Amino acid sequence: MIDSCSALRTIRAAETSILDTIGITRADTRSKSQIRGGYSFKGDLMPESKSVTEGPNDTVDDVPLRMPDTTGNVANLAAFKGQVLELPPGQQRRYTKLHFFGTTTDGDGGGEFTLTYTEGPDQKVTVAFPDWCQSGTPDAHIAIGPVPGRYTTTGEDGAPCSIFHVVRNPDPARTLRSVTLPSGTSGGGDRVAHLMALTLEGAESSFTMPYLDGVNPYPNDGVAPTTSGALAGTPDTSGWHRTPPTLTIGADDGDGSGVERIQYRVNGGPGRTYSGPVAITDEGDLNIEYRAYDRAGNPSAFKSIRAKVDATAPATSAVTYPQSPPANGWNDSDVKVTLGAQDGSGSGVTRTEYRVGEAPVTPYADTFAVGGTGTQVVQYRSVDAAGNEEPWKSMDIRVDTLAPTTTVLLNGAAPVAEYVNAARVAFTRSDGEDSSGAVSTEYRVDGGAWKPYEGAFDLTHRQVYQLDFRSTDQVGNVENYRSVRFTVRAPTVLEAPRQQAPSTTAPKPFAAIADVSTRVRTLTALRAGRFRVNVSCQGVRRGKLIATVTRAIARKLKLKSSTLASKTLDCGEEGRATVSLRPSSAIRTRLARTTGSVQVKLTLRMTGAPADTQTVTLKGKS
Repeated sequence: MIDSCSALRTIRAAETSILDTIGITRADTRSKSQIRGGYSFKGDLMPESKSVTEGPNDTVDDVPLRMPDTTGNVANLAAFKGQVLELPPGQQRRYTKLHFFGTTTDGDGGGEFTLTYTEGPDQKVTVAFPDWCQSGTPDAHIAIGPVPGRYTTTGEDGAPCSIFHVVRNPDPARTLRSVTLPSGTSGGGDRVAHLMALTLEGAESSFTMPYLDGVNPYPNDGVAPTTSGALAGTPDTSGWHRTPPTLTIGADDGDGSGVERIQYRVNGGPGRTYSGPVAITDEGDLNIEYRAYDRAGNPSAFKSIRAKVDATAPATSAVTYPQSPPANGWNDSDVKVTLGAQDGSGSGVTRTEYRVGEAPVTPYADTFAVGGTGTQVVQYRSVDAAGNEEPWKSMDIRVDTLAPTTTVLLNGAAPVAEYVNAARVAFTRSDGEDSSGAVSTEYRVDGGAWKPYEGAFDLTHRQVYQLDFRSTDQVGNVENYRSVRFTVRAPTVLEAPRQQAPSTTAPKPFAAIADVSTRVRTLTALRAGRFRVNVSCQGVRRGKLIATVTRAIARKLKLKSSTLASKTLDCGEEGRATVSLRPSSAIRTRLARTTGSVQVKLTLRMTGAPADTQTVTLKGKS
């Protein structure tokens, strides 16, 4: 209910203005400035007088506003003094948002607007604007400005000031009849808040802009403009535009007030102002809608054009496993590659393809492996339904599955059978041209402990030597150890009348198990017969290698015997052998059911040499 005093202030849009302050002037009307007793915005630097436009500096909302008369000859701002803006019958409808455009002088300030509905009680919404020469806020962002400088009654200054935009929500289920301004400005002092424009937003981005000056120059125009639209551009045989089509919209208001603004939107999105032919760069199956407003504010109904636009090729990404190679980008096993492609809102990916090195192009169906040894170049791309082809992408995958090769030099040359007094030992190693590179070499003498090779060394004892050696590369590939046998003897002593034959010390018999490779330390390798053990011998040839478990483990695995597997062997003339152990079918069945790790003892018994043992842990499934 509006009291009698308020009723006296009620403004009927066709009769009286709610504007009461000349706050926008031009250079020739600056003497009429009324803000703070003599200041004003520079109207010649603001949007055109009486035009309908979006805020030129509004980066948050694309909302039109109706500019007041900015000539400086009439009031163009409404100070908060309790004025009532009653909407004409044609504008009394349901709205989803209210857009307030204004500013405050001498500090931040505002007040409560009263929204009156035809169906029920009033609603209060608080609107506050920042000081006109300060920055915007998230709630009150800049719509126009900062305008450089202000006019005074006698000149101008350099203060930059702005018109701000505040959004509030009315009740969308009720019909808005009138809007009452606050009766004063909060904050006290001399501050005064001013309203410059009000835009009412309805469903589907429809906008109504009441005349705050109470003057509708087109009272007899109740007919909206007519519109037509067309898209220039020919889709390909798939029905998709691979080049953005051009939208052209025409509008005619006949004998009415004239077309003020043309608007279009894509797939129900925010409205966009049409100012001339425009390329539609949105992608997907599009519903392009358009309409026009005349100067009287009559909106035409939306018309629509459909088009499928996809001017962008898909984007393919690659994921490798393992994702992080262990050393300098090198992997010690095959690398799995998974490809994924996205086409955004376009026509959709129809195929992804790849090639490895110089191999033919292959359609991608699932994760693939890249193996071999060396650097492999993997190229990949995708194509969408519109025919857009992604440029080839590529990545390098480095795989090194081969162990390095070690060469021994004795006294600077290839080994021979005998040396006098001493043999100087040196090693060189190579890992090929396109590999991770060898990083270490180790050796052992006569089956002793392995030692790191740090430089040439001498063997001086008069005896037969067995020298074992191997190298490792950056990814952990270990060379199967190699051996050389030679004799270091004393110089030959000549006696008259005959030469005494050189004597040698017979080698001490021994047999040793080489360290078992970590790659075969699994129950799976043992069951498959891939559990390989290297053996070196001196002075002995034949024997047996046995793999056993403790009685407790045998009972746990439900085995009848502690022996898992055994095999005879012959070291041969070179003093070395490789043995592959494989259990019986019954034991393999028991091991297949084992999920944990099992500790296994290896025993090497060679005829004529002490036994050698080694304990290893074989990993299960878990």
